[in-house]
Amino acid sequence: MYMKEIYTDSTPSTLHTFIQQNPLGVLTTAIPSSTHPLLQSTHIPWVLDIPPPSTADNSNTVKLRGHIARANPQCSAILDSLTTQPESILPTEVLILFTSPYHSYITPHFYTTTKPLTGKVAPTWNYAAVQVYGRARIYNPRSEGELGEQASMFLDTQLRDLTAHCEGEIMGYTTTGTSDTYTHNNPEEKSCPRAWTVDEAPDAYINILKKNIIGIEVTVTRMDGKFKMSQERGEGDREGVLKGLDGMGGDVARGVAGMVRECCCDTRP
Repeated sequence: MYMKEIYTDSTPSTLHTFIQQNPLGVLTTAIPSSTHPLLQSTHIPWVLDIPPPSTADNSNTVKLRGHIARANPQCSAILDSLTTQPESILPTEVLILFTSPYHSYITPHFYTTTKPLTGKVAPTWNYAAVQVYGRARIYNPRSEGELGEQASMFLDTQLRDLTAHCEGEIMGYTTTGTSDTYTHNNPEEKSCPRAWTVDEAPDAYINILKKNIIGIEVTVTRMDGKFKMSQERGEGDREGVLKGLDGMGGDVARGVAGMVRECCCDTRP
């Protein structure tokens, strides 16, 4: 990703929050193989593990935990590559890309100062993304002995943590909710929906699911954030962008407008 300085933010807390709010990341691997494509990608929801404040300056302790279907061709390439890796760590670095759902085409008509003055304008696209590089350890529940037990425990914890995060942060449900009825998060609701937990499903069913996935734990080596939100434009053009987005209506346009205000006013933590 082209990291132009004006759009770049490497503040750990900002990037961590972005990932937690947008946990669906695209895992890309580059595994040399005579039987599989070199490059493969899969959308995976991730759990972010942030180290205690005393070690927060050590990026190697930040980890991402996910899982991938065993039937996925990328999984086959991953498992094949581990035949010569006793530590179950992929021989090559992986890349995970997280993106914001708020992105939009920006028409030159929004540049209400520069367009009529010089005409030197061109369309662009506003978006936000965080890219993460790291080394991936694989947990295969079909491994024999202790490795299989460790993989089963890893997946059990990962599935529970991911479910708790998504039920709470995305759906707005709580463990003390009073309703089992599905409903969108509504501040006018008198009863709060109760978060679903893995324990509600039969153990045998969960065990079958675990046998058909593998766990992935990525130790982060680098993390970069790009928030391209009209920072390079003058105040007049930015006001035009905001008015244009506000005029478009809809959640996405409003979301992009909010990020433009946030980035250009430098209010992000």
